[in-house]
Amino acid sequence: LGLLYISDYVKHEVRRYAPGDMEGTVVAGGHGAGGAWHQLDFPTHLFVDQRLSLYVADTDNNRVMEWKKDATNGRVVAGGHGSG
Repeated sequence: LGLLYISDYVKHEVRRYAPGDMEGTVVAGGHGAGGAWHQLDFPTHLFVDQRLSLYVADTDNNRVMEWKKDATNGRVVAGGHGSG
């Protein structure tokens, strides 16, 4: 598909870019830093599966979040119980 995903740990969001797209679309986070279902706090590593579900290492929340395609909220798939 040629999609590019970029995590922005300063804006606490992940954007998806299609070929020729200069703005990108926020597909995870984008509501400031935090631990709510629609927020991320220092997103780093990304993985996208065949269904275009996005998995984000939400570093400062000590969790991995899954954001299904076109979702407005993520869900915790690993961690989320504090540091450690």
